[in-house]
Amino acid sequence: MVHKQEEIEYWALHKGIYTEGGSFLAQVKGIAEEVPEVVEAYYTKSTIELEKELGDIYVFWINACRIAGVQPKNCIDATLKKIDNREGDMVSGRFVKNAGEG
Repeated sequence: MVHKQEEIEYWALHKGIYTEGGSFLAQVKGIAEEVPEVVEAYYTKSTIELEKELGDIYVFWINACRIAGVQPKNCIDATLKKIDNREGDMVSGRFVKNAGEG
């Protein structure tokens, strides 16, 4: 993951995302805008398009982390620690944590 993170950050730096006013909020909005495109690619059964759209989300996420001053690995580690002992159930194809859990 680090190798690709470096490639993304290099690209973003040269596009001005980190130096010409790219914002955390703009990156998060980009993620939100990509979600319907991911769903469409999934349901049209286009693996190539699905990979591209999920990749777009990954790029926006890496950029959001960089702008916020956090390491993506630390985000993942913190989430894994948070969900490690989480209890819940599968509901409509999604794991739903028990009420009251963090």
